[in-house]
Amino acid sequence: MNTNYGTIGSMVGYTDKDFKDIDKAVCDQLCNASNDYAKMYHHSIKLLIEFPIISRLMEDENEKQNIVNLLVDEQIALTDYLRTKHKMEVMERKHLYYCGYIDNYAHMMKMIGIHVD
Repeated sequence: MNTNYGTIGSMVGYTDKDFKDIDKAVCDQLCNASNDYAKMYHHSIKLLIEFPIISRLMEDENEKQNIVNLLVDEQIALTDYLRTKHKMEVMERKHLYYCGYIDNYAHMMKMIGIHVD
């Protein structure tokens, strides 16, 4: 799957692999830095293993029509998975925002001749 990442991504030549690598690095950093994120990450993996229907619903367009046929425990697990993933994505966005802010600040200080360690 080739995804369009907008003008900035295409201008600097980012590919799907680049974004997957960045995404993995962010997840690894957050797993190491935040117990809450690590718990959510492991919980989401556990749900995917216990309820393989979740992966199929998330990845297979044809499977989505079967969402109304989910068992009650599958519905609960899917809801739990989606809530967990949303919380994780919020943490990931904040992490990327602050990393960008820190990188930008360091670059600005370098530009005006102040060294930041």
